[in-house]
Amino acid sequence: YRGYRVVAMSLLPISKDTIIYGSMDAGETVHASDPQFNQRMAQAANVLNLKGHKAGRTQTTVFGPADIEGHKSKLDGNYYIVDYAR
Repeated sequence: YRGYRVVAMSLLPISKDTIIYGSMDAGETVHASDPQFNQRMAQAANVLNLKGHKAGRTQTTVFGPADIEGHKSKLDGNYYIVDYAR
């Protein structure tokens, strides 16, 4: 705007302690610890015609890329998905 660049970014109430799905470390550790979130991811994958697959050293079943991050905020209890580029 008038020679200035404006960048707006929301700050999410998530941290490394709130991850419940996917991986924050390039697939070394894969989480799937919240049954409700797991079910929602399976439903979304079904609509998109995606099949679940095993990922990580523990061979955890995930729907979508293994490095997706699903978080449950400790502040508001909402679910957040980040890093879902693939």
